[in-house]
Amino acid sequence: MKNRLNLVLIILVGLFLLVGCQSQYMRTAKLAVRDEDDPEKAIKNLKLEIEQNPENAEAYLLMAKVYGQYKKDYATAFEYARKAVEVDPSVEPEAEAIYTTSWAQLHNQGLDEFEAEDYEAALKYFKKANNIFPDSLVTEKMLANNYIRLDSMDKAKEVYLNIIKDYPDDVKSREALATIYYNNGKYQEAIKYYKDLIELEPNKINWPYNIAVCYSTIGEHNKALTYYKKALSYEPKNKKLLHKIAATEFNNENYEISANYYSKILEMDSEDKEALEFITRSYNFLKDWDNVLKYATKWKEVEPDSETARLFVNLAKQKLSSQ
Repeated sequence: MKNRLNLVLIILVGLFLLVGCQSQYMRTAKLAVRDEDDPEKAIKNLKLEIEQNPENAEAYLLMAKVYGQYKKDYATAFEYARKAVEVDPSVEPEAEAIYTTSWAQLHNQGLDEFEAEDYEAALKYFKKANNIFPDSLVTEKMLANNYIRLDSMDKAKEVYLNIIKDYPDDVKSREALATIYYNNGKYQEAIKYYKDLIELEPNKINWPYNIAVCYSTIGEHNKALTYYKKALSYEPKNKKLLHKIAATEFNNENYEISANYYSKILEMDSEDKEALEFITRSYNFLKDWDNVLKYATKWKEVEPDSETARLFVNLAKQKLSSQ
């Protein structure tokens, strides 16, 4: 009987110690959340607990949950969860769940504001989400996109450069960088990133075409021609590319080559006025009067009011009659 009483006393003392190990502030905070639905009371008591016991990881975790679940203040929830891990690394699994929830909520709030075109508000949420998971590709891209909408191109470039450092195969970020540089008139920088994109996506027509446009813009027409032809190898019947190549060859005084490309355009569209005009001009420089007459006549049929077409017809007839 005595042994049984001793056992009961030991159990009661153990229970007392278990309950007593929590301060009045912790007990009050838990009750405020569990039974009273009073987050402000919980926060007040948790702050007092943390002041008295700054190494209490449980207090930080509970504070994180109160701020996340009741206050919808996910950035603060994250900070308290991070502090809990600092004082006690063993709580990291529970803190990680708070990190993930906080990041997702902040990112989604940023998306809502972005879709509402309130880019300043969206920026604040994306920054907070990025602070939680700095290597989140989806948040980094939205952050950069948001900077573009705010016309903060240097900030956008900074984010995209961070992305390609961590994700060297990310196509969209390199394309965005190339576009930013192109729009800012920095064509050599744009070319660099478009060339990287050719390495990543070697069969996509956009990249050699964009390089060609950059080279053409800065007056390096022979380099432009190389990349126009590379793009054309992907789509041999691309009329826009055929026009670019034909015009470049014409400007380079390669009239036989330009005539060849204009003839390819006319095989697809026999009434293309630009092709008819410049194939006529090409053959004029080559003094090929039969073809001048042929194409000038067609040009005049397509564009009856063209005085230039009429003059080429007459010139070709005159030259042929004098032979």
